[in-house]
Amino acid sequence: MTDAAPELLSAPVSDTATIEDRYHLVSTGSELKGPLGFEMAVPTHWSVEILDRTGPLPENPLVPMVRAADPESRAETVILGAHLPREIHPADWLRVFVANKGHEVLDWRERPTKFGRAPDALVRGTGRTEGLIHRLTTIKDANRLFVIDSRMLSADPQAQEPAYMTMANFHLLAPEGTAYAEPFRPLTLAAARPVEMLVSGLWHEIEGAVAPPEGGAAAVVENRRNDQTLATLLAVAGPPDGPGAAALEEVSLGKFAANGVGLTAGPDVLSQYDSPDGSMHLLARSWSGRRGEVAVSVLSAQVGLAGIPVALSLLTPAPEADFEAWAIHRRAFDIAVNSLAPT
Repeated sequence: MTDAAPELLSAPVSDTATIEDRYHLVSTGSELKGPLGFEMAVPTHWSVEILDRTGPLPENPLVPMVRAADPESRAETVILGAHLPREIHPADWLRVFVANKGHEVLDWRERPTKFGRAPDALVRGTGRTEGLIHRLTTIKDANRLFVIDSRMLSADPQAQEPAYMTMANFHLLAPEGTAYAEPFRPLTLAAARPVEMLVSGLWHEIEGAVAPPEGGAAAVVENRRNDQTLATLLAVAGPPDGPGAAALEEVSLGKFAANGVGLTAGPDVLSQYDSPDGSMHLLARSWSGRRGEVAVSVLSAQVGLAGIPVALSLLTPAPEADFEAWAIHRRAFDIAVNSLAPT
């Protein structure tokens, strides 16, 4: 018989009276000004030390800001500040952080938010924190991540409680409230019934790159690095009485194939939704493929918006080829899909 795998604690172990006696709220607002300040719960006997008052910057993108520590053990919580040069899901940022540290993932959960997919992870430490268990989660605000790195002696529920309390009671005091780390702008597909979506202001629209369907509209937007195209987003909207979203998507994927993209695995369903009243339909899928010697991913969505068929298809390097680029492009695709709306 094997022991059950460790899991993230999802509720306090102690009763209300014990929690009120054992924990207190600590505010950093007097030391960390503006959007850097936050409030969190820590055990009453822990010490709290401000490590940095400047926060993360492009030239110093990851900084320990605050440390709360148990004077009687190695248990501690360190709040890190991370600068985001581009918009990505916080979960993808944390994947890279955990991999670079060499931590062993014991439990991993994600939830969708307006700031992207928020992670919550339980990992086994390495290096300086070997022998400790970490609970890692993030709070995103504009181009800044607050990384809550709580370290404990074991994954037992009682040992995890301080980490849970910090995570559950962490609040920014004066957040900027901006959802994205980079500017996004509206792009209108001027079909018979127009639709609008958000695309990154750092991406470039290629005028006249594809012919739209009759009564519809099409746009091609690219993310470039110097003269190299890193990703291509093809957006097509048709008239309500024309081909459906699935047919529009098939044509879009055919254009990728005509440009040397061969799909080798998939599709995998990313999300699927049909509204009860039939006004909204979404099917988002992904494929693995190759373009010459380069591994690529294709993300594509069929969308029906109050009778308006829309297809969004993205070509990007695969995560194994360039994880950072894939993460940036995946987030841009998700924002485009989730922001689609009739005008």
